[in-house]
Amino acid sequence: MVTFDPQGGYGHPDHIRAHEAATMAYYTAGDPRIFPEVSGAAAWKPLKLYWGAFTRGRFRQAVEAAQKMGVELSIPMQEIMKRGIPEECVTTRIDVSEFVDLKLDALACHASQLDPKNVWQRIPREVRREGMKVEMLVRAESRVAPLQEIETDLFAGIE
Repeated sequence: MVTFDPQGGYGHPDHIRAHEAATMAYYTAGDPRIFPEVSGAAAWKPLKLYWGAFTRGRFRQAVEAAQKMGVELSIPMQEIMKRGIPEECVTTRIDVSEFVDLKLDALACHASQLDPKNVWQRIPREVRREGMKVEMLVRAESRVAPLQEIETDLFAGIE
């Protein structure tokens, strides 16, 4: 399972609630005490729980890109940029470079997600593309033996 970290990535209240719901689902999935209607059936439990990682480095890159363009960050945006996890907490890096344009186009379809006046929209697409080529995650929980190296596949270790 993949969800937001406990801070919702950057403090977004909806993301925090999504984290809470997904985490509860991870720990209760397949438990016949909670879901008695599945008693006797093979209970399914997810084997790993990942949190999306908004890293300090990624935030720093965004700030630097905005500053180079002369884009001023509002005080609330400056505060958001102070959030983020240390790079060394990242356990998983997934190359999604072939899907970056699809991801950017999908975001652009939702006005509620990115206002055209938003600071991210004023940063050139190529700069945003570069920052989105790798999905970084933290393996928060695993029911399989953890790997010693950085994972590049969410299904690593799962038979």
